[in-house]
Amino acid sequence: MAESAVDGGNVSGGLVDRPAGSRAVPLILGGEAVSSGNRLLGVAGVGAMLALWVVSAQLGIVDPEVLPGPRATAEDFWQLATDGFQRVTLWEHLAMSLMRMALGLGLGGVAGVVAGLAIGSSRTIRSIVQPAFGFFRLVPVLGLLPLIFVRFGPGSMRLVSLLAVTTFFIVAIAVRDHVAGRGPMPGSSADRVDLRTVRQALPATFLALRVAAAVNWNVLVAGELISFQKGLGAMIWTARTFFQYGFVLVAIFALVGVSALVDFALRRLGDWLAG
Repeated sequence: MAESAVDGGNVSGGLVDRPAGSRAVPLILGGEAVSSGNRLLGVAGVGAMLALWVVSAQLGIVDPEVLPGPRATAEDFWQLATDGFQRVTLWEHLAMSLMRMALGLGLGGVAGVVAGLAIGSSRTIRSIVQPAFGFFRLVPVLGLLPLIFVRFGPGSMRLVSLLAVTTFFIVAIAVRDHVAGRGPMPGSSADRVDLRTVRQALPATFLALRVAAAVNWNVLVAGELISFQKGLGAMIWTARTFFQYGFVLVAIFALVGVSALVDFALRRLGDWLAG
């Protein structure tokens, strides 16, 4: 969980650096500003990788049992979408992963905004909680898996709580630094949070949510590999167990697609609320 600083539209310390007033960049694409000319190079790069995949499959360079070709992968996608695998369809796996992600982002995001506003606006609160806050944010979130799984028992809430913890620290740090860096709004006291402060923190909040979403997909897949029957991570593990590597590729492509859509939705929602 990386420390960040938000000041005048810039987020640093491992999130994103961008000039104030510029458009936020989808973090899943690397977090760097991309010009229109470079977008064409990016498309060309993706096309080259797809072409290499097709050629390697046609020439048998790679064992098709390990890396199925595009046609075999498309057939596996159709089977997963219609008949499913182990009596579970791709859409059921996808819906379960999205539900866990939405709950984790929502719960952790709300708690992170409240904590960030309180810590950032009050030096007293900041002095009290900062040592403990700084310690717990450095704990690797996957290291909490055994404790959280024992605490919450079976069910999705144990994984949702893990996603919420990840989201909480990322959002709270970003909002805290944004509010503390700007100082009190004109006409308000140093320890008071009003609607203007909340509105000013919206860009930092949604940028942090996008970072949290990118991190949470890794946490989600890792968590679903352990004792879950539904979810894209569970699908990857089950398919790997039965040597169905085409299904693994379908799950990976589904993760990339839904990650891009979630990032796009958060960026648009943040722009709309801030505007």
